[in-house]
Amino acid sequence: MTLSARLRVSLLQLDATALRRGVVAGTGWGIIVAAGLTAVEASQCGVICLDAAAFTALISSAVGIVTIGPLAALGRAKPI
Repeated sequence: MTLSARLRVSLLQLDATALRRGVVAGTGWGIIVAAGLTAVEASQCGVICLDAAAFTALISSAVGIVTIGPLAALGRAKPI
């Protein structure tokens, strides 16, 4: 069985707890990255632009859910 087939089977067997863990981990990662990027922007510009900070938080959280979320969700999944 190929890796992609195993991943598809694993994703189909995830329960609500694993999905919640993935979303929470991805969102947490995104918020931390957004805070860091906002701090860098504030140190360069001297002020914090709220619209830029909100956009950065939104994009970072979405990217975190897509990238870190599956790692966290599959981290404790039952073996096939």
